[in-house]
Amino acid sequence: MKPSPFQRLICFSALVLLLGLFSASPSQAASVSLNLQSRVENEMLVAQLRNTGIDPASGIYLEIEFRGERNGVCFKNSISSGQSAEFAIPVPTTSVRGSYPFVLRATYINDGARLGVLHVDRLNFGRESFLSARCRMSDITMRHFTGVSLPLSEFPLGTQAEMQFLPHAEYVQSPRTGNEISGYLFNRRPEFQSEGAIYSTYELEEEGEHKLQICRGQLRLLPRIQSQSWYSTTALISFGLLGFLLSLRAYLKTSRPSEDRIAFIRWTFSIATCSWIYLCFRYAGLAADQMGSVIRWADNRQFLHPEVKRIFNVLSQRLYFLGGDYEYFFEKLCDPLYTYMLVGNFFILRWLIRPDPEKDKYWNFLARVYSSKLLLPLVRLLRPASGRTKEEMGFSLSLSKVAILALLVKAFYLPMIWSWTANNVHHLNNVAHTAQWNYFIFTKAVIDLMIFIDVGIFAFGYAIELPFLKNTIRSVEPTLFGWFICLICYPPLNEAFFPLANISLNATWPQWGEATRAAATLIVVLLWSIYTWASVALGFKASNLTNRGIVDTGPYRYVRHPAYVSKCTLWTLSCFFLNEGFGVNVLFAISVYTLRALTEERHLLRDPDYVAYRKRVRWMFCPGIV
Repeated sequence: MKPSPFQRLICFSALVLLLGLFSASPSQAASVSLNLQSRVENEMLVAQLRNTGIDPASGIYLEIEFRGERNGVCFKNSISSGQSAEFAIPVPTTSVRGSYPFVLRATYINDGARLGVLHVDRLNFGRESFLSARCRMSDITMRHFTGVSLPLSEFPLGTQAEMQFLPHAEYVQSPRTGNEISGYLFNRRPEFQSEGAIYSTYELEEEGEHKLQICRGQLRLLPRIQSQSWYSTTALISFGLLGFLLSLRAYLKTSRPSEDRIAFIRWTFSIATCSWIYLCFRYAGLAADQMGSVIRWADNRQFLHPEVKRIFNVLSQRLYFLGGDYEYFFEKLCDPLYTYMLVGNFFILRWLIRPDPEKDKYWNFLARVYSSKLLLPLVRLLRPASGRTKEEMGFSLSLSKVAILALLVKAFYLPMIWSWTANNVHHLNNVAHTAQWNYFIFTKAVIDLMIFIDVGIFAFGYAIELPFLKNTIRSVEPTLFGWFICLICYPPLNEAFFPLANISLNATWPQWGEATRAAATLIVVLLWSIYTWASVALGFKASNLTNRGIVDTGPYRYVRHPAYVSKCTLWTLSCFFLNEGFGVNVLFAISVYTLRALTEERHLLRDPDYVAYRKRVRWMFCPGIV
């Protein structure tokens, strides 16, 4: 007797547990922060270590290195928060006068791992002696591994250069080529986030004098997403491969699948898809690491304008998925959502969605994947004698494209919007405990509440797509320009490009009195209420870049883009009357949102329902005017 889809569900869920459902637990790291300083006192070189963190630092080993010789001491007692410890050695001697570098390293134990800090300073013998050439040590942010390099073209021939990194950052130097030293830096403790100084030292001995220059930068080692996840990388790969193979095998078995089999195929395919998307998020830091090394290489050679460098840094570091735009999602929401996809999505597909192979975009997407030439050998291997042939695996190309674009929309917005929602919950909790209230604080709290409602509606809109809610994605913006003009309104593109328009016009504006500012604030609150009203009217259809059904209720009865016009108007009032913004960037935002409305119109006009709506509601922005 063949197993039913429900029996397969039970078996697969058991396999999920066996493969390590909760195979990685979050690290319970202590909050330790050490500050390392040095001084020369009574012919002694003194290193001072101070704990500026919250928790005590234990297992401390302090080391001083000078010209290849190392002296160290292990502290038996821990250093409590706010306390310090010192270690001193006699100042060494040298036969050549000038300036020499020495290195201080302090390591400590945190959650079973040895972390540390670094400090490099100079000792002067006879007199200070500097190398006059300019050195460049770019700051480094990394999660996995990245390339680092130091150009020596501005230094005299014979200059010796060396890089010093945090003790838990492993540096492997490449063979020296010409006027450059380079290598790769590896994060040996990926479960922790830590920051500290990095140094490069340049030394040259000429005319009986030792010359020195020390450059300082900042190194930021980021924790990997998988170090705080319930699921190991092995588990994700296993779920992805198993879901893919089960889905393909069931799809090939018969040309006319039952509703149970359709749900099973879509469920296992969704597991495979979500696993690969999760893995892409998890290892996007690899791309960011290498982009960072290219940016630093170009910056060291002064190839990049400072603004171009800033834009590239903003875009590359966003791939680390840190900060308020992403952290809450990956810390608290990503694993529960993935667990739902593993064990609960089958029931939603079978009894609520009930996908129709003729109309379901995700079914057509999986059919396109399974009929690709790349999988043809696997198809021939798994296809039963009575199953469908390669020629029978038809699909709608247009629907599969909509599915791919819809997945991209969800992958971009869902982590960000859900993190914003969680952030807003904490923010509103802090606002509720404000000690002193006045008119302006109260209106700001009202605005924050409306933003929370708006973001929460969109968060559910991106996550939920059900037929009975009439919010399934019908189409997605098909042009690259349409995507760009929408995404530039959100991080990281707005952080990269909007500062280019941060040109202040405020100095030429009048200084408004308290009554005028209060009246302008009230109008801004009313405009925010219109914006929130528009989001409430959209409901579960709220989503960018997609057509999930036409809405003609709420403010959409009067104009076709009420949210955009209310936003642009309140930004203008806030800038002119409340001194919020620079003026030029507000004009830039209005231009962007105007283009955004036009691209949305072009996209939605493909829908006959929107054509009819446009005939009923003639005005885009303002009734009777525009």
